Amino acid sequence: MMKKLALILLIFSLFTSCEDETPGSIDRYFYTNSKLTPPENNVGMYVAWEPGDKTVFRYILNHPDEPNIADDELSEIFWIEIPTGITEFQFELGEDSPYEFYYTRQCYCYFRAFEFEAIKVEGKRINSSTWEIDFEMSARSPDLENAYELKDSGKYKLSQQ
Repeated sequence: MMKKLALILLIFSLFTSCEDETPGSIDRYFYTNSKLTPPENNVGMYVAWEPGDKTVFRYILNHPDEPNIADDELSEIFWIEIPTGITEFQFELGEDSPYEFYYTRQCYCYFRAFEFEAIKVEGKRINSSTWEIDFEMSARSPDLENAYELKDSGKYKLSQQ
């Protein structure tokens, strides 16, 4: 019996040790009375976020830090801006709309602004402090070889900032 238990524990530890590391932490917030301004000088790391007359959503994927690598911090940020008063929206790349979308990467590096290769977004207001948003996107910077993809479905809470 003990040999079987030991074998089961060994097999379990082998399977769990091969799993991917945690993807990091995710933050989902929205802000009322805000607006976004595209990055100046085509820099793909920052979007200006300031007081305005729109609603702004911010999805942040904070990648885990590698303790043995200095300056490896990386956050991927997907921004959505919609007119105030909208309670539901949909968008797919190629459609005209009053919505704005940005993808940025914050790290110790430089690259030009990202352009979307694909994007599909759906959002619905649950109440005054919660939205449900689903999105899939792929974006590329001219400086980088690979396109970067994000996909998420979750609830966005009203930020008090």
